Amino acid sequence: MEKLIRQIRRFYSEDDGPTTTEYAVLLAVVLFGVISTMGAFGSSVQGLYDAIMAEVNAV
Repeated sequence: MEKLIRQIRRFYSEDDGPTTTEYAVLLAVVLFGVISTMGAFGSSVQGLYDAIMAEVNAV
């Protein structure tokens, strides 16, 4: 029982928790930016790929 109590106290005294949370929030912000950028430029990129494919098929 004492071992469990020591582990719980050590868990609450460690500073790794906030760091992990900060990385998770940063990852969410980066993913949001990437996904919104892909959504904004998705149709124009699709048009570019369609034009390239038409040129390749014409040869």
